Amino acid sequence: AKFEFQISIGDEKYYYIKVENGHFATGEGTLEQPNVRIWMDSSIASGIFMGTVNAASAYMAKEIKFEGSMMLGLKFRTFTDAVVSELE
Repeated sequence: AKFEFQISIGDEKYYYIKVENGHFATGEGTLEQPNVRIWMDSSIASGIFMGTVNAASAYMAKEIKFEGSMMLGLKFRTFTDAVVSELE
């Protein structure tokens, strides 16, 4: 399986997360055709990765814009939860 997330923070910063065949990669830049595109401002992004902002709540409050498969979008939340857990 292949999952590609494009994360846009503000109007100038673009990051990606790619998971394919058990390999994981992240980086700065854009992807041609990600499975999921996510837009948010820097305060929401830092809050999600610090564990102070719930991604689902931010989405419901329209602080995150989302395009693509909702099922795969939920995998992004799993990823952010794992990052927060490791940072604690």
